[in-house]
Amino acid sequence: MKKIMLACSTLLLSQPVFAEKMGELPNYFYLGAGTIAFDVSAYGDNSGSELSTPNFTIGFGKNFNEHVAVEGLFRYTQNEVTNSTAGTSLNLDYYQAGVSALLSTGNLGDTPISLFGRLSGLITQANMYDVTNNAVKISEEAGMIFNVGGGLGWDMGQNFWLKAEYVYSFADAGFDDFYDKYSGFQLSIGKQF
Repeated sequence: MKKIMLACSTLLLSQPVFAEKMGELPNYFYLGAGTIAFDVSAYGDNSGSELSTPNFTIGFGKNFNEHVAVEGLFRYTQNEVTNSTAGTSLNLDYYQAGVSALLSTGNLGDTPISLFGRLSGLITQANMYDVTNNAVKISEEAGMIFNVGGGLGWDMGQNFWLKAEYVYSFADAGFDDFYDKYSGFQLSIGKQF
């Protein structure tokens, strides 16, 4: 865990090493939505479909060059879980804030398409509510989640871009109950400025 934190810190602090002399690259702002959530199958079944685990993300990024960027982000996720054996319905709310380091291929040839990968560390607050019992909070945990992701980026022109990605957790700290697997897809639209 300490080695991962050291690697992330080194990457973030060595920004001048990565910077190219290609003029000022724009910062960017983005909004995202998808199905990134915890797998809580040990506690019950997700209600109906993947849409029962929506996530919403807002972020701000800084490009150091066309291949390296750093993002700060806030993500909200909700799982709706039904435990038919116990006859309960649960809402699990997750609030996350953290930092991601992104590596990109840049545009592939003459196309507006690029490939990218990310490494993220997210401080996470998780709350569980029993909605069959007037939304009483029955569990609460906080911790850190480390995830990797990758996907496709599309430069839509006029400083707008679209990204589709898959995110998967590889480590966590501080979660003891039922927060084992964390993964999903996200679609984001961004504006450079």
